[in-house]
Amino acid sequence: DDGRIDIISAPQTDGFPLIRIFFEPYGPGGALISDLQVQELQVLESGHGCAIEEFNRYQPGLQIAVAVNGAPDLNRNTGETTFFLGMQGILAGWAQQQPADSPDDFTLASNSGLVVSHLKGPAQWAAAINAFQPELTAGSNSLQSLISALDIAADTTANPFVKRAILFITPLPSAEMKNALPNLSARAAQLGVQVSVWLVSPGRTPDAVDSEPLSQLAGMTGGSIHIFTDMATVTDFNADLDHLRYVYQVGYRSQAAEAGEQKLVLSIQKGDYRLVSQEIPYTLNLQAPKPIFIDPPSQVNREWVIPEKGRQADAVLMPPI
Repeated sequence: DDGRIDIISAPQTDGFPLIRIFFEPYGPGGALISDLQVQELQVLESGHGCAIEEFNRYQPGLQIAVAVNGAPDLNRNTGETTFFLGMQGILAGWAQQQPADSPDDFTLASNSGLVVSHLKGPAQWAAAINAFQPELTAGSNSLQSLISALDIAADTTANPFVKRAILFITPLPSAEMKNALPNLSARAAQLGVQVSVWLVSPGRTPDAVDSEPLSQLAGMTGGSIHIFTDMATVTDFNADLDHLRYVYQVGYRSQAAEAGEQKLVLSIQKGDYRLVSQEIPYTLNLQAPKPIFIDPPSQVNREWVIPEKGRQADAVLMPPI
């Protein structure tokens, strides 16, 4: 991946000559550029450079869902704990480290359905995670938690820039689950929902053929897959979320002097690499200015005036209009 610039809104022309656009820049490797500076950005309108008058980075918030397939393998011992308790501790610690004013919301789903949904505030997330006690010993291997999380993700958000991410915690899928996963992967990709997978495989790295449907789920949706044969390594959940958090807005002064189609291109020069967006066409509908009086008089008095040495028939109205 050589990087790219995604323009995620149509140019907003209602404030012409100031035009605004939202975009997301991704560097080589596919990670969002979270520290873009205004001096690294250039705006071209139909080939002409435009002055940048506004530049902002926004954090609209994420919809985060954790889906736990509470099958017996999650209750297996690893060191002095179990896989479930180890992952529960990782997630609770992650929640406690988030800023108190985080704009994100949090959903937790099990094979029995939603445990909590759309919680606001990391303290509430941590409390919900710590209180979660699924029945693992007699639990079934199922995709129901993932289905519930996808159903929540399918809800329309008030802010179109809010992104959605699911963490699916699961052991290896059964044959029935393998058959169902391609359709769920396609649904998640269609919804624009990133799905990452924490795959529990006690004591051994699974065969590729067994884990492939989960790898495809992560790959099709832009997520990642982490395989846990034990709990010796702590995974940073933020690494799966940080590139979803930010969008940028730029406002530039249009150089267009007449109505018609314009072509917008954004380019970024950051260090030793350069990114150029696709050309975005848009139409300006410019209206001719309407003359108006500035502080007009309340009335205009005119009278007939006969020129010096003129006749009455030569009289004219004064002042002239």
